[in-house]
Amino acid sequence: MSRTVPTIAILVTVLVAGLPSLAPAQGTGVAQVQVAPPNVSLNIGQHANVFATAFDGKNNVVPIQKITWSSSNPAVLKVEADSTSPEIAILVGLAAGAATVEARVGTRRGTATVQVAGAGPVSVAAAVPSGPPAPTGFGAASLLKLEPSSLFLLPAEAFRVSPVFLKDDGTPAAPARLSWKSLVPTVATVDAEGTVVAIAPGQGLIEATAGPLAGRLPVAVSLSKIALSRRLQTMSPGSVDTFVVTVPEQNNRPLPPTNIQWRSSDENVVRVSPFGVVSAVAGGRAEVVASGFLQELRVPVSVHKAVEFLRLSPSARDTIRLPLGGSVRFVAEAQAADQSPVPEAPISWKLLDTSVVSFDSSSGLMLPKRIGTTRLRISVAGGGLDTAWTVSVIAGGVRFPLHRAGLATGDRLKVTASLTDDAGRPIAAATGLRWTSSAAQVAQVDLDGNVAGAAPGRSTIVALSPWGRGDTLTVIVQRELLVTATRGGNPDIYALDRRSPDPAGWTRVTTEPSNESGASFAAGGMELVFMSSRDGNQEIYVADADGTNPRRLTSTPAQEDSPDWTPDGKQIVYASNATGSYQIWIMNADGTEQRRLTDGPAFNFQPAVSPDGKTIAFASTRDGNYDIYLMNIDGTSQRNYTHSPGRETIPQWFPNGQLGYLTEQRTGTGRNASIASVVMKADPAGGAPATALTPANLVVTDFAVSRDGESLALVVSSSGPGGAMSSKLYLTSAATGSVPVEVPVPAAGEQVFSPAFRK
Repeated sequence: MSRTVPTIAILVTVLVAGLPSLAPAQGTGVAQVQVAPPNVSLNIGQHANVFATAFDGKNNVVPIQKITWSSSNPAVLKVEADSTSPEIAILVGLAAGAATVEARVGTRRGTATVQVAGAGPVSVAAAVPSGPPAPTGFGAASLLKLEPSSLFLLPAEAFRVSPVFLKDDGTPAAPARLSWKSLVPTVATVDAEGTVVAIAPGQGLIEATAGPLAGRLPVAVSLSKIALSRRLQTMSPGSVDTFVVTVPEQNNRPLPPTNIQWRSSDENVVRVSPFGVVSAVAGGRAEVVASGFLQELRVPVSVHKAVEFLRLSPSARDTIRLPLGGSVRFVAEAQAADQSPVPEAPISWKLLDTSVVSFDSSSGLMLPKRIGTTRLRISVAGGGLDTAWTVSVIAGGVRFPLHRAGLATGDRLKVTASLTDDAGRPIAAATGLRWTSSAAQVAQVDLDGNVAGAAPGRSTIVALSPWGRGDTLTVIVQRELLVTATRGGNPDIYALDRRSPDPAGWTRVTTEPSNESGASFAAGGMELVFMSSRDGNQEIYVADADGTNPRRLTSTPAQEDSPDWTPDGKQIVYASNATGSYQIWIMNADGTEQRRLTDGPAFNFQPAVSPDGKTIAFASTRDGNYDIYLMNIDGTSQRNYTHSPGRETIPQWFPNGQLGYLTEQRTGTGRNASIASVVMKADPAGGAPATALTPANLVVTDFAVSRDGESLALVVSSSGPGGAMSSKLYLTSAATGSVPVEVPVPAAGEQVFSPAFRK
């Protein structure tokens, strides 16, 4: 059976700030239920509709799936729920009388009063908005007021005026039958029930009389533009929002949604009810279209993809331990089913105890305030993925990743510190530390932990947290170039800087009465390895970079010579004649696991490890001539590198992996004999031929390459008065054609040899 039912709807005036609340379970979160209109008049046998709306505590519309409708007097009024729209109930007048219709959602209820009269048409007033119901009382009225006191309408808009009958003392009086009249019918008309209909722009006046009582109501009708309460909307699937049409020129007066025709450009994305309630269906874009009063309004609506996953950092599985003075950053990314980001999905953060930590939801940064525990909750549109972190603020410790460091004068080192938990495990970067140096003349440190080497010596760098926890770093500052010199009468190790090689700037590293020579820095510059005869035989020792804390590594009756570190500082290669002829050996940095890498009657000596730690270059006489050979770090794949008839010795690696070595060529005989000894550089991988780096007029007997590969330290041999030979130190650029410069010494006859730059 089909029937035409006049629709009676609620005027929804709640403007929801921000995003709407998400749909809870049935009845959950409902604070109140309203039924509109609150007063309905019917005749017997007639039908009308009422509309129920549920609101949460913030006046947001709550979508509901089930409403229980009932009538307080079934003999007078029958109530039927609309099978297609649960929020609509159909009223049927059965007998003259009064009844209350009730809408129930969970424990919340809303009601409307229904008056059923004799047979006849349904009052038009039941289908239009009206003012608040007039209070009723007893006794004759002496004053008639009309509510509202004035009306602003658009052409064709209708509104039912409410009369108020009052006594002299202002209390409600009994109502009387009214006669209604429009004094300017070309502007607005009024029917017998007090329903005003706007006709045309202008100023009108409505009059209501009941005997001697009279009330007048000014009506202003204008062709004003209408507007929507939303400009651009982003919604989550399953969420709802209420759109309201307003009249901006009339103080943003909301228009009844029943005066507007609502539709969606794509109901697969959003749907719109006859009352302006928009429901997001699925991801996509659509327009909400509102038509009325010869105007059409459109609002773009974007519905983001459904959120299926939350990518969180850090993980919420474990308690987050945040030390005082530290910080932690939380990151949450909403993801769709294909794990693509959904940045439009609104994510909500809630911190339970703001006295323990502070939290900035825009950056995700959390800072501790006091020792204690709290929880940080996160929720995303659509629900079902709500998560919480437990955050415990602790008085954590401070730890450096290393506790010893070596610097050259002028070097800088960035020292980082971590905050640790109670078990000493690093959990976050430490900030807000107070940095100090025990010897600022040796090593200086700034507020950010940048340490600068100033002069040779030792200093302790200390970092303290605001709550007193800290850590220390021992810094040894030493000059960049090691040499052996006889300045003190016997060979000792000294250090100098190539940029200021004046003898007054040399630092003495060893002071033993024995012979110390052949020193080289370990990677990082904390230690050096050298040869010493302090125990009666030439053995290999290691010591701190300032010469302190010496430790003997070898103990044989043989001669150990030319030690060199592997780049990781864990092993040392060297030459030893423990088996009769000099062979290449390798051992751990503490002297353990000594093993031979070469064998045979030939001499194999002067090992040097490549920058990548994979290859050893060494000098060998195995082919009857001094040549440079290469082998793997484990001694395998030994192969000849140079093949000239000259003498090649002292291999030294450049930082870029090229190999330098010393080549010696003898020309002439007798008094015409001469020796040309120059530093060559070549690529072990092949390609361009070797190039000379030093001039042929110098007899170079040893050399070293700076750690940046730009400079060379040369030991040059020459004969003095009476034929005495001397060894002097020269510095030069590693570029071909550079002129070496002699480094002065304080006294004639001082011998300088065995140079080695910091690595």
